[in-house]
Amino acid sequence: MDNLELVHYITWKHKSDDFTTPLSLEEKIEIFYEQVYGWQLNIADKLVNGDESIEHADFSCLQILLSYFEMISKYNDGDTSTTGSKHHFKKGVQRVYPNIFSNQSNKDYLLNRLYKGARCGLYHMGMTKPKVIIFSRSPSIKYYNESDVIGINTHTLTKELKNDLATYRDQLKNTSNTTLRSNFEKVYDKDHE
Repeated sequence: MDNLELVHYITWKHKSDDFTTPLSLEEKIEIFYEQVYGWQLNIADKLVNGDESIEHADFSCLQILLSYFEMISKYNDGDTSTTGSKHHFKKGVQRVYPNIFSNQSNKDYLLNRLYKGARCGLYHMGMTKPKVIIFSRSPSIKYYNESDVIGINTHTLTKELKNDLATYRDQLKNTSNTTLRSNFEKVYDKDHE
């Protein structure tokens, strides 16, 4: 067993021996992108939009997707702490959807409800809480004032998060985005120490 070579997948298409250490920032960006895309967002997309999509996979899909918001906020801000889940979830939602709930006077309340009802509901009890529903006719995330419900459409959410990840990767590749790149590398290095 001591002679076992520990070559393993570090992304859905890269093995550990595809890179030499220390990794360059560009290699870290590539690894990060392929991990999030290949092991999360693309799988979630295939669950609900693929040629062989799975009926009733919306809640499983959503459970995969909701970690994106907190993660992208922490990488964007360079926050390596293990606290602030609620703060970063809400900030991540607003980063991806800058106009979300903008026409609502109770925007912070609705972001809290999305956090507690979707993120915490799925992570702690395996189901969204009341007033947060899967709704296929909805935009990705929408508040329905008349019924006091937040509707989430996993079919569009998967595609929009994949687009957001690609945009973030392109921003990181731009060497003039020094703060963004520094923040990313700080969190990447902490997450992969």
